[in-house]
Amino acid sequence: MMLGYSRIGDQLRSTVETFCACTALPIAAFSDDGTVFGYAGTHLPDALGLDKLRLTHADIKRFISQVDRITWPLNLTVEVNPDLQLTAVPITTGSRSMGMYIIGPFSRTRLRACIPFLLGLLQSIQGSKFSLHDSFPTNLHVRRAVRYVYEHYRETITLESMAAQLGINKSYLAHVFRAELGETFTEFVNRFRVEMSKAALQDSREPILNVALQHGFTSQNYYGRVFKKLTGITPSEFRKRSQGRGLNPAGLLLASAQ
Repeated sequence: MMLGYSRIGDQLRSTVETFCACTALPIAAFSDDGTVFGYAGTHLPDALGLDKLRLTHADIKRFISQVDRITWPLNLTVEVNPDLQLTAVPITTGSRSMGMYIIGPFSRTRLRACIPFLLGLLQSIQGSKFSLHDSFPTNLHVRRAVRYVYEHYRETITLESMAAQLGINKSYLAHVFRAELGETFTEFVNRFRVEMSKAALQDSREPILNVALQHGFTSQNYYGRVFKKLTGITPSEFRKRSQGRGLNPAGLLLASAQ
């Protein structure tokens, strides 16, 4: 049975609110005709006004209509500040018929390598909102833990220290975290750190050991094992491939963020 339009709107609104609470990033959900299902994070620095966001959505649709094939996500540069980026992704994977999310603006320098992680998190939140259980981070402790990792991933973080930070039992945190996100707390932290480390591998000649230590790993060997487990290649191989391709995350160019 298909969900009613109003219920879909409620669930998309809940999705963007949860995503914003976990990441501290602005995000909006648009229908294909430009209706705003929800917009969270309007109070955050660099957040666009709703009118500007509607114009951005229209610009994206115009761009899509002019090309034969779209590779998602679409990354947009904010002209008044080249370090600021927006990322657009369809609500339904592989199709924009249901509409799209627009995430940001956010710093490309800080978060470029994190986009796959953020999109994976968004997909997980949306999946739970449209499931029978609607169970993604309604749990405040899980939201706070995700937010803490996002802000402190370079530091030493363990299940024990996170539980102490939240003032709860570590066994309880381990249980609710895995139940809500489908992975252990340590797996989540490692995956986030790996995604964040990719920009340093791609954009610098920093020794692998330094990259590992700067992103919260305790040794180069451990970093290498985790990286290969998650990506299928070593950090050195990733560096060679990405630098060889000259990856550029910027796509569309917005006229102004004002």
